[in-house]
Amino acid sequence: MNRTRGFTIVELIVVIIIIAVLAVISIVSYNAVRFNSRTTAGKDIASEIASKARAFKVINARYPTFCELSTNTVGASDPPPCTAGAGATDTEAKLDDTSIISYASNTAGAGYTTTISNNNAVVGYYLCPTTGAGADVFYIDYTNNNAVTVMKIATGC
Repeated sequence: MNRTRGFTIVELIVVIIIIAVLAVISIVSYNAVRFNSRTTAGKDIASEIASKARAFKVINARYPTFCELSTNTVGASDPPPCTAGAGATDTEAKLDDTSIISYASNTAGAGYTTTISNNNAVVGYYLCPTTGAGADVFYIDYTNNNAVTVMKIATGC
């Protein structure tokens, strides 16, 4: 009797299960890294916007409106749709990429939209109605069930 040597069905199933477990572990790890990088990017953009708003205040003695930030002009109309103002924003207060921010209509982040994004790092800006109080910058924390996180400029709202 001439038998050819091969793998049994049990051996094949064990190998398939091991490969499936390794695939699941790598997918979960990849998603965690991706969410962490999105959150970090959002936080970095929020810090940039806060820095530019502080620079605007030093130069103009007040915090910028959303439209002034998004058009890089002084005296821009607010709320959106934005019409550029007559004066140019000084370099220190100028955003390099004005597509990185989204309008937020109030302090709780309501009206803050996630439709405008920069590699899924969405950042919203809201100027406090109380003169000189500051502003709130919102970003999404993808590592915390997409929670909206607030970064306050000055005392915030």
